Amino acid sequence: MIQAVFLFIIIMIIKFNTEKLKKLSITEILVLELYNKGFKKYDEIGSILKLKRDTVYRHIKKLCENGFIQWDNFNEFNNGFVYLAKNTVTNDLKIGYSVNPKNRISNLNTSSPNLIKLLSFKRGTMIDERKLHLKYKSMRKNGEWFSYNQNIINEFKK
Repeated sequence: MIQAVFLFIIIMIIKFNTEKLKKLSITEILVLELYNKGFKKYDEIGSILKLKRDTVYRHIKKLCENGFIQWDNFNEFNNGFVYLAKNTVTNDLKIGYSVNPKNRISNLNTSSPNLIKLLSFKRGTMIDERKLHLKYKSMRKNGEWFSYNQNIINEFKK
């Protein structure tokens, strides 16, 4: 694996400006390698590299900012939904992103002691999800979970 990485780095140095390449970490180079091999989903890349979705997202964002790839080429970036779910016991709200929100909630319910109900979803991107997380950061309880607030619910009625 390490030999393949070094070979890939040499190819990248030839193909791209060396200064641009110096800005990338080894992990970003591996993400780029997987992208070039046809992996276009965050979960696929994360599974192979043993990285969390948010970590993969940050690496992809940096690769886009440095001109190695384009956002348009990522299936999940253009084909997803920002969703709002509620823990029916605590009333906490979850703002999340998924290509399939109904399936995501079903998966969350398999690991939650409380029933989680999908309240709403709208077409959006991971960036839209992040914007909502930042907008309501004062209400954040943990991760993507927020205290119940009507303003958050109203975001999904627009």
